[in-house]
Amino acid sequence: MTAGGKRMSYNPENTPVHYRWTIGPAAPIQTGEVTGPSGGIYQIIVTETAVEFLRVDMVAGPPYGVQAPVGVNPQCPVGADLVVDVLRSTDGGNTFASALGANPLPRLADGRWSQTTGGQGPFCLFLANQGDYLRLNVVQCGSIQPGQAVGFCLYGQALAD
Repeated sequence: MTAGGKRMSYNPENTPVHYRWTIGPAAPIQTGEVTGPSGGIYQIIVTETAVEFLRVDMVAGPPYGVQAPVGVNPQCPVGADLVVDVLRSTDGGNTFASALGANPLPRLADGRWSQTTGGQGPFCLFLANQGDYLRLNVVQCGSIQPGQAVGFCLYGQALAD
């Protein structure tokens, strides 16, 4: 695999990496880019040299430590699947495009409380390099109940030179 034009090697002992978002922490989920508690777009900057992302878990409520304000109960989507795209910027946050390419978009199925996209082994969702920005974009949410306080965890591993 290459990342930024540099040959990278797969090593099962490479550093595990995970990034977490909470979608709709204080209000029902809406389509569009995921915002943080202050209302701004919630993005993460990759700090590892190169990362191969392998899996996404989406969970409405425990066990992933979804942080909902007191009095807000996590809700799964009802009426349609919750579908989320991972956006990546390689130019310091000026432009964003889907990081997933031809891979299926992560989804939390209608009425389900948890779901995994991807897995271990040779399956790779996408590669990211140090300094890349990552954001989430909700493409679709439940039509009867959109969902609320859904945890989105992106798992991968740092790659060795």
